[in-house]
Amino acid sequence: MRRQVESVVGRPAPPESTKFNPYPSPPPNGQIYPTEHGYLTVTYSSPQGTATHMTLDFYEGKAPDDAFTEALAFAPGDSSDTGARVAGKRSSIRVFKSAMLAARLPATRGLIYLECSGPDPASLCLTVDIAIGSP
Repeated sequence: MRRQVESVVGRPAPPESTKFNPYPSPPPNGQIYPTEHGYLTVTYSSPQGTATHMTLDFYEGKAPDDAFTEALAFAPGDSSDTGARVAGKRSSIRVFKSAMLAARLPATRGLIYLECSGPDPASLCLTVDIAIGSP
């Protein structure tokens, strides 16, 4: 929920542009929150609704394990790793599951997908997308 996101990252504020990530525009029903390592763009189902998609853009690239750890801070607290991993030339994906998410939004089956993107996602992530639901 939006109030939970804002209890962790504070009120929305525009991030500063960097050479890696230019200033983004917030999506419809979305906000941008500055974080310690980059900025978090959140799309909500309604102005005060559930976060349906998040993107964590790093000020500087991070190793995939570090990037996924940073992104998990914004996932439900009961998220657990399913062990599903896909690594490709354009992105690396890890799948997590949350009983709390499954109870709140049954259509998602509690699945959370974290996708690391960058020039070489096996060694460097510039962005991590956090999406809910099943493909």
